Amino acid sequence: MTTIAYDGRYIAVDSRISSNGHVASDDYKKFTEYDEWILFWTGAIHQKDLYMNTFVAKGELNDKPEVWLTAYNKKTKFLYHVYVEDKKFLMDKLEWADGQGSGSCYAIGAIDAGKSAVEAVKIAIKRDCASGGKIHCLDTHTGKFIKVK
Repeated sequence: MTTIAYDGRYIAVDSRISSNGHVASDDYKKFTEYDEWILFWTGAIHQKDLYMNTFVAKGELNDKPEVWLTAYNKKTKFLYHVYVEDKKFLMDKLEWADGQGSGSCYAIGAIDAGKSAVEAVKIAIKRDCASGGKIHCLDTHTGKFIKVK
């Protein structure tokens, strides 16, 4: 599935795509940039474009998709969890360290132990077979992606 980790400043995400226990790619960008938003996603790859495009267009969804978004607003530099209720998109502003995806419990534990978002994703990758590959990391204070070794 994915691991997304937020440590209060940096948001990091892995790049593994898996299906039925098999790795399809370890080099997939699990975020998309729009004019106002950078959307990080976890869940069903076949639903992500519909979900993200509908969110950006401020539309409504008939069904709850199996996709979860973490949205970074480029103007305000705020980070949000996005969810659907009664066909409408709702957002909760993230004001604390958090994570999403199948490796999130490992990542949140690592952050609680003092690790950065990138380190937390690396730890989750060791324990969660659905997370892996390259790690992408956004500095939410500057709005710029940083290189991860």
